[in-house]
Amino acid sequence: MLSVVILAAVSPSFVPAPVYQFVVEILFAEPFSGNEYLIAVLLANASIYISFVVAGLFCCQRTLPLTLSKLASAELVRLLLVSLGLLLLVSFGFSIVALILEKQMIQRWLVHAFTTGNQLAVLWLVVGLVVPIAEELLFRGYFITAFLRLELAGWWSVFASSILWGALHFGQDPLIMAQLFILGILLGWARMASGGVLVPILLHMVINLTSMANTATLLMY
Repeated sequence: MLSVVILAAVSPSFVPAPVYQFVVEILFAEPFSGNEYLIAVLLANASIYISFVVAGLFCCQRTLPLTLSKLASAELVRLLLVSLGLLLLVSFGFSIVALILEKQMIQRWLVHAFTTGNQLAVLWLVVGLVVPIAEELLFRGYFITAFLRLELAGWWSVFASSILWGALHFGQDPLIMAQLFILGILLGWARMASGGVLVPILLHMVINLTSMANTATLLMY
């Protein structure tokens, strides 16, 4: 396991800087400058980093096996519906708080992506499909499994994975960070309740696609 962690930490350093630039330019039409460019490069860096980590962790499949779900079909559907209901409650609650604080629950980099992007289809594919799968395999999959193997109690494992997931999104508005942490708890609970990563992946897709749809709608009006 230690060797995989080292590989995951070192591998991105071998990716040349032009690769990051290429990823940024695929998603955005206009070149960035200053802080905007730095944020874009960091996002591209994080995406590549996650890919390396997930690829490395797959090498440990025999020691940290993952399953999609341990529930029967009917139970799986029931859990998914309950999870979607809880997701709706969390989103509604934070929307009320944002309304009171006169804030918008949208991510600035996503607004910039929609307003300057030249590959919106790629953006929807990456953010709506690839990122949820990669992040859930890593955070609710291998990390929670590894924490449980270290005899960290179930809820503490969920809590720890949520902190790590929140750290990945560091730099957002504090209210968005708080929402992401609560959503991480929800995703972790779904992972523990189902015994696999299928429900968290589906929920994460709903979260990302809803966020993108809300951003696109706000920009239209």
